Amino acid sequence: MQAYRRRKINKLARMGKGQLRIVAAAAIITVTTVSCFPITAQATGRTSAQVQTDINAKNKEIKEAQAKLGAINSKLQGIESDAAVIKAELDDLKDAVYSIMEDIESREIQIEETRALIAEKEEEVEGIRAEYEEALETEKQRRDDMQKRMRAMYERGDDNTLALIFSGKGIYDILNRLGLAQKVYDYDREKLDEYKQTREVLEEIRIGLEEEEASLKEEEATLNAEIADLENEKSELEESMEPLREKSAEFDALVKSAKQEASVAATLLSQEQAQLQALQDQKQKALEAEAAAARQAQLAAQAAAGGTGTVSAGGGGAAPTINATSWDAVIDASPGSDLGKQIAKYGCQFIGCPYVHGGRSLTNGTDCSGFTMLVYQQFGYSLSPSSSMQATQGREISVSEIEPGDILVYPGHVALYIGGGYVVHASTPASGIKTNGMYYRQPTSVRRIL
Repeated sequence: MQAYRRRKINKLARMGKGQLRIVAAAAIITVTTVSCFPITAQATGRTSAQVQTDINAKNKEIKEAQAKLGAINSKLQGIESDAAVIKAELDDLKDAVYSIMEDIESREIQIEETRALIAEKEEEVEGIRAEYEEALETEKQRRDDMQKRMRAMYERGDDNTLALIFSGKGIYDILNRLGLAQKVYDYDREKLDEYKQTREVLEEIRIGLEEEEASLKEEEATLNAEIADLENEKSELEESMEPLREKSAEFDALVKSAKQEASVAATLLSQEQAQLQALQDQKQKALEAEAAAARQAQLAAQAAAGGTGTVSAGGGGAAPTINATSWDAVIDASPGSDLGKQIAKYGCQFIGCPYVHGGRSLTNGTDCSGFTMLVYQQFGYSLSPSSSMQATQGREISVSEIEPGDILVYPGHVALYIGGGYVVHASTPASGIKTNGMYYRQPTSVRRIL
């Protein structure tokens, strides 16, 4: 554990602020203000080709804005990843400090328990010592008494023996008196030995208790030394956490700055898309005006030639008169595969046909997912009739990669991209199959089926 902590501290010490400055410099991305065209919702008298020029320029600006936003988000992810590493290192150090604190607490508890045992041993030693002193005093007293009796018998010598003989009333009485003196001596000697053995046992117990007490004190000293080492290690870890806290705060500031830049870039991109939609609406009006002028010219030419005729606008269950020529030019001018352009042109043939929920006819009526399914079916591709399922088919691409024939996914809706920033789709029961600028609603993804 300690070796691991030492390696971590050394690693953190080698990480300087220079690395953060590099990350900070890399994270600074300049977001320029979008240019604006003089766009109005009404027709401006400009031709559809002129408006298309502005649309192409606006599409280019949108791609640049998307690229800038992507770069900012990429840098943001990098900063957040580095910040996560620092925070993980900081969390590891905090865990190590907590672990040390737990170890210190555990040893402090052991010290308290050891001190309690030492107190018990000291009390036992004092008790044994008191018993020992009492036994020693008793032994001494017994020894003194015995020595006094022996000295008295010795000093009297044979006179004592003679006294015992002459004072006896007979041989049996004499023997009895001599035996009593021996018994007194043996009893004194036996008791003396008993007190001596008791004293020796108490001495052994005292020595054992003192040894245990000394061992406990050594254990206490060892625990105190371990606590001191742990306190030092804790201090080192806490010191190593300071530069990490500073780095973490710097990264938090970088993340906040990058998120602000991303928010500004996203707002500018949204403005660009709104301007593109306005241009697309303007072009739609210009196309409608040009188509109306062409019909008027056709009627005038027929009248001048003396002919008669009408131009059908379509209605009921019949397919309307279709003029897809103007969209062919838009599709051909867009980058993409030939097959994708063929699919887009085929879909445009049904502009003006009705919208029917759950319908499965391009001419008599279908819904949004039915429209894209039937168009792709014509080219040998099988799509789900569900818009939510179509949102998962093929592969997802970015908006900047979109080409004619791709499917734009909106919330609860799908449409076929035809180029120039436009889609053709089965819109609503009121409007049927029609074209719109691709940003008439905010798309959620783009699916490439081819």
